[in-house]
Amino acid sequence: MKIQKLLNILILILIFSCSEKTKKSESKNLPAEKQKVSTQIKNTAKVIEISDQEKNFNEFIDSLKIFIVKPVDTLKIEVNPKQIENYKIAGNTIQIFKKDTFNIDWIKINNNKILIKSLKTINPRVDGEREKMFCNNVEKIKLYNFNKNKIIFLEFNSNPCTGLGCSVSDYIIYDLKNNQVNLFGNFRTANLNFYSFPFDKKLNYISTEYQGDFHGNTPIHFISRIYSMDNKGKFQLKKDLKGKEYYYEIITFPEEETGRFEYKRNWFCKEYYEK
Repeated sequence: MKIQKLLNILILILIFSCSEKTKKSESKNLPAEKQKVSTQIKNTAKVIEISDQEKNFNEFIDSLKIFIVKPVDTLKIEVNPKQIENYKIAGNTIQIFKKDTFNIDWIKINNNKILIKSLKTINPRVDGEREKMFCNNVEKIKLYNFNKNKIIFLEFNSNPCTGLGCSVSDYIIYDLKNNQVNLFGNFRTANLNFYSFPFDKKLNYISTEYQGDFHGNTPIHFISRIYSMDNKGKFQLKKDLKGKEYYYEIITFPEEETGRFEYKRNWFCKEYYEK
């Protein structure tokens, strides 16, 4: 399934309703006699369904814009493998050292050297596992101002990439005030934005976990959770007043079951959008 199609489905999930209780929806097989519908009627129903999905998708995208925190500066980087790479953004220096031109050994932000081997993802990237940094190529650097604090966001991919490695991405989020490092990782998804959601007024980040077979032979779960940056610059998993994590999940199925999906979520209420 293409990433865009998956994102459309993910976003559609969020706008159906608002409740702190987890809900589940799935398509059901109808008895054979009820499936005897003409091809024309089926096609008409499909057009209506796609139209409704597109409408809901656009409405949700517009509502998300309310919460997005925009960077104050962005540096896009061309692929140019070197052992030592030097970058500067808004007066902050970033140096990346690769021990063999491909594998990153350390990253230095201003005067703070970060040893890559000591980092593990805050989120589970795949099947509940926190992993070490995988990618080796910085693609974009962004600087944010939030509540009188400055945050650097580094986006990494793999170069050259082969096989499943092409679907992996890493993100280092660095709090300049506390010299705090946060590592997040994705597989077959991308989480590129910060948000300021109304339930805590902190810097929020959504990170997605992949669960399932890499080749799509079994159902695949994409679970997106909210993390909030604490006063020490560390991102923590965000939970509601009942101690349940905020998340939304989409479950996709093998090709022979295209069109069927299930979803679950525990998200904040729609009235927040209207405040």
